[in-house]
Amino acid sequence: MYPNPASSEIKISTSGGINTTTRSTSSDNQGFSAKLFSDKGSMVKEAKTDWQNPQEILLHVSDLKNGTYFLHVFKGKDVIKKQIIISH
Repeated sequence: MYPNPASSEIKISTSGGINTTTRSTSSDNQGFSAKLFSDKGSMVKEAKTDWQNPQEILLHVSDLKNGTYFLHVFKGKDVIKKQIIISH
């Protein structure tokens, strides 16, 4: 996940190590989804991969206010949680 802090977009890629622990038996081509939450806990963005590019999501965040957000990435049975800073 990069960049962090972000100003306009966040790139989430399985080739960048999303699935660092292999607790599930899901294939790398299965795809994944992501949800971005505000510091108050409300979901502000949601995205998932499509069949054309099952290993990458681009979240546009230029419309969000500066602050701390929490990104949850779901792949198979795995959930990866990261803190993201938005700064314009």
